[in-house]
Amino acid sequence: MEIGIGKDIYSGEFIESLSQEYKLLIQALNGLDSVIYINNIFKDGSIKLIWANNNLNDITGFTFEERQQMGEKYYELYYHPDDYKNVINIIHDVAHRKLDAYSMNYRIKHKNGKWVWIYSKGNIYDEDKDKGIRKCISVAINMTDRIVMNEEQLNILLKELAQLRNKLLINKLSNTELKIVNLLCKGLTVKQIAKKQNRSPETINNHKRNVFKKLGINKISELVAFAIENGLD
Repeated sequence: MEIGIGKDIYSGEFIESLSQEYKLLIQALNGLDSVIYINNIFKDGSIKLIWANNNLNDITGFTFEERQQMGEKYYELYYHPDDYKNVINIIHDVAHRKLDAYSMNYRIKHKNGKWVWIYSKGNIYDEDKDKGIRKCISVAINMTDRIVMNEEQLNILLKELAQLRNKLLINKLSNTELKIVNLLCKGLTVKQIAKKQNRSPETINNHKRNVFKKLGINKISELVAFAIENGLD
């Protein structure tokens, strides 16, 4: 059997070989840890998922057919509100040929309700300028475990930095100011503290203003929270 395409002639054996290679390629793509997917991006900024490997279900919780049925509504429903606008802007830039490739981080909600951190990278590999369609092949990697680990490390670091900063601030307070902080946190008024300290209310007010300035706070409630956090109450 021979199949003619233009001036070239391909044997049925060659076509069968291509078919086997295609099957092996799909098998390999389905075996990856990442989601490989292809979108049609239209000149009006709309987007349509036309192919994805099996890992789409693992990362999103949805089958390819379910994702196709949801269409662009999926972005509104399952992309994190803080990331949605950035993703849409990138899609529009690709649609308007401002970008031929992109990379971005964003969060999607899995079908089970948990948020998943995604790193995605895409490239335009074909386009029909007459119809205004650009084909984009992309890879999406689940980065949740790495991001969470980094967030935990970051939180520890931020806590340590806050403790150091607070220690430096506390060291700026005089013994008199520390006593006034303690009394303010116990609910005493300026007049009550003045009477207790045998000082004028104006003097106590001056100390209070200095405490607020040194600690960078503006309210008694903030002072109480700071005192409790740092053992000054």
